[in-house]
Order: sequence, then C-alpha cells, then structure tokens
Amino acid sequence: MKVGVLGGYGKLGSCLTQRLSDEGLEVIRSRDKERNRDLAASSDVLVLAVPPSEVMGVLVDIRDAIDGVEVVSCSAFVDLATISSQVSANCIRVMCDPYFQLVAVLGEAGLASPVLEALSKEYAQLESDEQIDDFTKLISIFFVAVAMRGSEGGLVRQAHTRLQIYFPNGQLDNVCSQAQSYDPSLYRTRGGISDFIVQQLEKTPDLSIEELLRRINDELLI
Repeated sequence: MKVGVLGGYGKLGSCLTQRLSDEGLEVIRSRDKERNRDLAASSDVLVLAVPPSEVMGVLVDIRDAIDGVEVVSCSAFVDLATISSQVSANCIRVMCDPYFQLVAVLGEAGLASPVLEALSKEYAQLESDEQIDDFTKLISIFFVAVAMRGSEGGLVRQAHTRLQIYFPNGQLDNVCSQAQSYDPSLYRTRGGISDFIVQQLEKTPDLSIEELLRRINDELLI
C-alpha cells in the first residue's frame, strides 16, 4: 500500500512522513505542487498535510485523479463535509499531538486503517467536527502552555482536565513528560494555531483557557 502525503515536506507533513515510514509503510511525497495529481493517482491512501487555507485548492486540483483512494485530512478546522464534497472518496479527519500519543479520528477508516494504526495503537473515535476541532484547540494549548509556563500552570491544568473528556483512561499521563521538551518553533507555522497561541500568551501571560479559546474562535478561525 502506498501512502501519499500532500504537503509532505512541510513541518506537519515531514513529521507524518517520518512516523509512517518508521512504522513500515511506503510513503511518497513531492516538493513540486504541480505533481500533486500524479501523487494522488499513485496513492492508495492520500494524507492532506497542507495549511487549512490551501485544502480546497488542492482538492479541486486532484479530484479527477483520485480513483479508489481514501483521503485522510490532518489539516485543522476544515470540516469533513467540505472535504467530502470535493472528492469521490471516503474521507476521514485525523488530528494528533506532536508525539503521536493522543490521536483523534472523525469518520470510519477503510483503506486508511493501517495509517491510523501506524500513528497510534489506541485513538479516540470522535463523533463530530466540533469535537475534533475542540481537541485540536486543547492539545495545542496544552503543549504550548507546558513549553512556555511549565507543567504546573493553571492553563495546563485546565487544558488537561478538558482533554480527559476524549482520553479518560490515563493516556494524558504519558504526554505530560514529553510536553516539557516540546519546542513550539519546530512545529508552528506562520498563521497556524500554535503560532497564534504563542503570540497570545506572550501578550497576556495570565490568560484563562476560556479567554484563549474565545480568541482562537474569534480571531483565528474567521
């Protein structure tokens, strides 16, 4: 099985490519956007790891090249109905933390099941775009807050409590120690959610999680 990663040389795409390759999957990618159609046509499973603002353009470009391919979107805040409306393929959404300890899935995987298993042996099966978007915000807040404020900060505790809704069986305990070595600069992209959270915490160090979530919704997701 070939897994094509669109955006495979970006920060997210590179992490996904490395993880999937390490787990024994054959991964293909291209630096040339002009070859996206060829990449899509050559793949059994197609992973979207492009910025949210580019998702629609990429899907329009490749949709005629997809035949029997399953699409896995790792692009934040692009809802499943929007993705599915552009391609004749089974589509799912997958979001995860930088170390692939917490993985959230929306939709039913078919061909993409080995991809999910390679990302994590245990993942949360969510029921709506609202849930997976909430997870994306909370896991981003959690990692950035630990890196900038330490593991005992109030914002960290608030995010931890809310994440337990999706991972109630102690999975978060393994993540806390890894989050302390997290370097946002290695993963953040300009205009992305981690970049936005870093900027907000630099401006207002004592932000509550309610206010930070409000700013994400009102200023970033517009």
